[in-house]
Amino acid sequence: MAGDYGPFITATETGVAVICQDATGAAVGIGINANTGEVRWSKAQPFPFPYVHSLMGEAGLIFAILRRGAVVALNVHNGDQVWSRQLNFAPADVRSSPFITPDRILLISGYSLAELSRASGELKQRIRLPGGRGIGEIVLCRDGHYVYFNERQLYRKRR
Repeated sequence: MAGDYGPFITATETGVAVICQDATGAAVGIGINANTGEVRWSKAQPFPFPYVHSLMGEAGLIFAILRRGAVVALNVHNGDQVWSRQLNFAPADVRSSPFITPDRILLISGYSLAELSRASGELKQRIRLPGGRGIGEIVLCRDGHYVYFNERQLYRKRR
């Protein structure tokens, strides 16, 4: 779920995760058992809360997408950081929630589409987006095309 100020909430098949701001302004993660509502863990997060753009969960991992071009994967069961990746291409502002498949994460950052390994966060591919900065969400179609909006129109691009 994306929002400007949070809290950010997402769920997987076994847990619910919340990233919120504590009284000091720091980012705090909270993991909740999806069946019982019991709090499993609560811990400070290694990123500033105002930088959070969106939070997505799938298959035991929570992906925090940060506005300044970073992705952080957290374990939904204990809140531990699994991996972190800083996207180093300008401008490094994330403009979409991620599209998550069993083996990759796709997101728009600045004028590029980034494809990351879901397991490690390794940058697998970077595609420069034609027609200006991408905005909104991205979809991977069954035929292998990416569909996204830029500042002017809808694009469909082959992988």
